[in-house]
Amino acid sequence: MRLPVHKVSSLGVEQQRVKVIVRFAGDELKRLLADGRLGVGYRVRVRIFTADKSQALLIPRSALFRAADNSWQVFVVRGGAARLQIVQVGLMNDEQAEITGGLTDGEPVVLAPESTLSDGTRVDVGP
Repeated sequence: MRLPVHKVSSLGVEQQRVKVIVRFAGDELKRLLADGRLGVGYRVRVRIFTADKSQALLIPRSALFRAADNSWQVFVVRGGAARLQIVQVGLMNDEQAEITGGLTDGEPVVLAPESTLSDGTRVDVGP
């Protein structure tokens, strides 16, 4: 197993890079070469899946934030008010997070809550 390489981008952001070897399925490589859509020095965009679940409770990742004790929290709307709720998080990507505990299916959460939002603040659920 090769360890990640840490590099600093031109913007000063530390990046973790891992070498990935991609293999095309079946005759896909031959087809791409014949179509002229792939060649030496071409760039490709790929999506790499490291895990997958067929049944999961998902919320937008923007609804999640860390508490002072480093636990994950969301504001869930209950009874017309934003309620602070500790949740357990499973798989996560840039857009969504799997919730394995703390919420039930169908409970509305506040997307990208402002720092001024507090437990018990009255909120309206949009259409």
